[in-house]
Amino acid sequence: MKELGHSLVLSINNPILKTLYKIVFSGWRKGLACCSVYILGLISGLCLLIIYSCSPGGTKKVEHMGNVEQNLSKQDLMLKLDKAVAPYIDSGFVGVVLVADSGDVILNKAYGKNGSKLNPNTAFWIASNTKPVTAIAILKLAEEGRLSVKDSITKYFKNVPLGKKSITIEQLLTHTSGLPSDFVCEGEQNRELAMKKILSQKLIALPGKEFNYTNDGYILLAAIIEKSSGIKYESYVRSSIFVRAGMTQSDFWGDATAVVDPVSDSAQYQLFYSKIFKNGKTLENWNNKGAAGISSTTDDLYKLLVALKEGRLLDKNSLQELFMPRVEVDQMNDATLSYGYGWAIVHKKSQVVEIRHRGRGDWMHNNSIFLLPNDLIVMAWSKDPGPNTTNWSTEVCNSIIKDIMSVKEE
Repeated sequence: MKELGHSLVLSINNPILKTLYKIVFSGWRKGLACCSVYILGLISGLCLLIIYSCSPGGTKKVEHMGNVEQNLSKQDLMLKLDKAVAPYIDSGFVGVVLVADSGDVILNKAYGKNGSKLNPNTAFWIASNTKPVTAIAILKLAEEGRLSVKDSITKYFKNVPLGKKSITIEQLLTHTSGLPSDFVCEGEQNRELAMKKILSQKLIALPGKEFNYTNDGYILLAAIIEKSSGIKYESYVRSSIFVRAGMTQSDFWGDATAVVDPVSDSAQYQLFYSKIFKNGKTLENWNNKGAAGISSTTDDLYKLLVALKEGRLLDKNSLQELFMPRVEVDQMNDATLSYGYGWAIVHKKSQVVEIRHRGRGDWMHNNSIFLLPNDLIVMAWSKDPGPNTTNWSTEVCNSIIKDIMSVKEE
């Protein structure tokens, strides 16, 4: 199974898939099949409005997944989750884990050896999990009538090369623009020069023809947000998302006041990222806008998800658009991995069983977010030891999901 940049992870053999199918979607007719990803997305969107309902008094939720606390007390469950995380601490995991079920935060705890000073309020760089935030901002601007996802990028950028004139906002959101992901504007502080560098690259596929994960596409989206809103990307995200969600511990790359967990190996990191760091401080630049560059905490990211559910960020139609599977990425056994607007979606036939995304910055932090049916949320972040090492956040999340499902089956 290939990995797509630092953001997607697929573990189809996880026993959660079979269990979720039985619990949540047993009422659906077996054999229901879709003739296209788009039609599948329409049906899946209806499921998501149940799984992730926006209106407290609206669509009735599916019965909770037995509630993880039915078979164990909350304290007993926390101890069980601690045991699930323990082996990873011995192997090098240093980070924070949050688990919430049906609106109740069961666990939000820091882990680590050797006198780790982390706590649940420690901020970290969410890396590619900035992309879901950027996607929310784009859909908010669409709600406000300031743009359409069907717009060509020529509406926002001058002198777009001929072969790229047909690229749309939607293709940028779904990684189907054909753009590579070469970080060509690292260290570039001038927006127009950064966009010129991105659009001067050679396409690796025709626009709209295939999925190719690209950070540069989401950097273009950050520029489109600025051009559509008339204010900086950071200002629009803060006012339309952070403030509305109550995310008081989230910030941006280049903000000197941001207090974020330090990198794992400063000597190697500073050398590798010399264009975006100076004297240990982050430098604002276009490589860290849209695709990456947000710092947050597990509590703030949970607030983001709750605000989505409660309709404080997007209306129901936009939420359905956000989570709709649009581009098939990979097939394994009887499940399919697709990409929507900033989120990876796992579905079996027409049933969505997981929505997720992950981010990783070498020597900084790696983090994973899993949204499961019936308001079950699992997320974790970890200090990152550098390239070609274990992504601890994904490993820990998968272990916890497996453990929670074993509780529900007892």
